[in-house]
Amino acid sequence: NEILDKPRLLNETVGAVLSFKTKFEVSNKISEIKNSVPSTISLDAISITQKTEKNQSINMLVSGVAKDRSSLIAFEKILKNFSFVKSTSIPVSNFTKDFDLPFTVTIVLNSAQ
Repeated sequence: NEILDKPRLLNETVGAVLSFKTKFEVSNKISEIKNSVPSTISLDAISITQKTEKNQSINMLVSGVAKDRSSLIAFEKILKNFSFVKSTSIPVSNFTKDFDLPFTVTIVLNSAQ
């Protein structure tokens, strides 16, 4: 049974290393996003959804308050310029106010990053 346990242990170790690597890489991406936030945007939260069998991408939800519509549009453009961002999405409902707009941006990360 010792021979059978070694591949299982190796798979568990590799899985743990890959999980740590992914968490480290996502942490770096969060830092890059935080460092790019213009003064007209106030961030409240950044959350992550992990890959699943059904959804093979990692998504980030970034929420906060934008000073005005143009600030929110400018922030989305900043996000889209990151090489690790596959796409961004802001619901139209985030643009209902002229000023002090609460928002949530969904960011889909490139799987190769």
